[in-house]
Amino acid sequence: MTKYDDLINRLKKETYWLGGSELYSHDVHPIICDEVANAIIELLDRLEKAENIASDLCDDFTDFVTGGVHNAAPYCANKRPECVNSHGWCNGDNRVCKGFLPKAAVKGENSIACALGSNGAAKGALGCWLCLAEYDSDGNVTGGQFVQVDGERIEADTYYTLKNGEFVEVEEG
Repeated sequence: MTKYDDLINRLKKETYWLGGSELYSHDVHPIICDEVANAIIELLDRLEKAENIASDLCDDFTDFVTGGVHNAAPYCANKRPECVNSHGWCNGDNRVCKGFLPKAAVKGENSIACALGSNGAAKGALGCWLCLAEYDSDGNVTGGQFVQVDGERIEADTYYTLKNGEFVEVEEG
């Protein structure tokens, strides 16, 4: 039962008194109440479908990033005790995750390397695109940038991170 069920039931039962004399007076149910109740039901259904789609997309993205590996914890450079369960598996809790797979690299033509975790770094071949997010010291996202590896401003096969909105070269190590 949702918090809207009571409202929907009240709308479906809503009536008002019409008339002034006993002979022609009666309760009337406004059709608009049914229309509003049905609209709320439809919006709740759409919300549930959208939440399911969003959840599926997150699962698909995780599978894409990990190459289908169900336990991403071994690949996470920011792994902390609260990020994993007693068996060492990633618990998927976005409230404590500070950077899932923070390094990304691509070699294929017209590829995109996305590193969206804190302290993320990305590199790519000439012509590829790098996508990075930047975080403040509290772990809040402060921005994100895309850049193409052009061989001049952004060198090929070199890791970059985002600092103060600028791409900065990172030493591999």
